[in-house]
Amino acid sequence: MRRRSPRSRPAALVAAALSVAALAACAPVQAGSAAIVGDRRITTDSVRSTVDELVAQSPQVERTQALGATVSSMVEYALVDELAARQRPPVTVSDAEIAAARQQFTAQAGGEEALTQAFLQQRVPRSGESTFLRSLLLRQKIAAQLAPAAASDDERSAAFAKAATALQDELDIKVNPRFGRFDPKTFAVTPLASGGLATAASPAPSAPAAG
Repeated sequence: MRRRSPRSRPAALVAAALSVAALAACAPVQAGSAAIVGDRRITTDSVRSTVDELVAQSPQVERTQALGATVSSMVEYALVDELAARQRPPVTVSDAEIAAARQQFTAQAGGEEALTQAFLQQRVPRSGESTFLRSLLLRQKIAAQLAPAAASDDERSAAFAKAATALQDELDIKVNPRFGRFDPKTFAVTPLASGGLATAASPAPSAPAAG
């Protein structure tokens, strides 16, 4: 039987230790998940398909940037959905309201193609436009319901931010380390210093303030 080289044993131990560390880092997140928001699971497949579409429609966007932005958006959407469901009465948005918002933004942008380009600049592919608008409208409605007597958009936005921060603390949002780490201060997924799939991730797509 061939004897193992004395130098190969330390290398094998280091490799094994790194493998265990990698598994431990992913332990809080279920296999096949990019993130967990409460009882909602964001799958790696859904992230990758969205990123594939985004990169195809906007070739100048780097894949690593698209990954970070996409996971950030999906985490934010899930958080807003949960916050909307917890309001009394629950906050909802109809298809008609989404269509009306799209019509308004299309007019402001100067046409459908201009609006699509604006979405792509926010790292939102065509298939995600309605989801983006729905989440935006939910934010606005939640803010209005939380602060019905608010005198300004800033006051409503502050009420929304306070409620969202409290909810994210309760939900204990987890992100697969391969995509980065959730930053509760910015509501975004930021890259890990050690590298991974999100080493060049950009900040989360910005959305108009709730209100």
